[in-house]
Amino acid sequence: MLDARHDFEDVSKLTKAEMARFDKEKVDDFKKALEEYSESLAVRQREVSSDSHPLKIDEAKLIVSTRTQVVSSWQHYTDLLVKVIESNASNPSPVATNS
Repeated sequence: MLDARHDFEDVSKLTKAEMARFDKEKVDDFKKALEEYSESLAVRQREVSSDSHPLKIDEAKLIVSTRTQVVSSWQHYTDLLVKVIESNASNPSPVATNS
């Protein structure tokens, strides 16, 4: 019975570690996709602006500032998510026993 409990705890730890890794990887992939999308929007905006009229300096600064804010906010969110995942991985919830 004790071996089965240890096996269960080992599998639980491995599962939680794998889920934490998967969550972090998913967040990193989403962040990368968001950055690529944001960059493509900026490129397209520059193309459209150069076709119709030159982009004013203030407008260009606003686009860069907005992009920076989006990436910064996303980075803050992912940092918080990683902390929660790491906290959950290091403090596993107790396993209920039927004694």
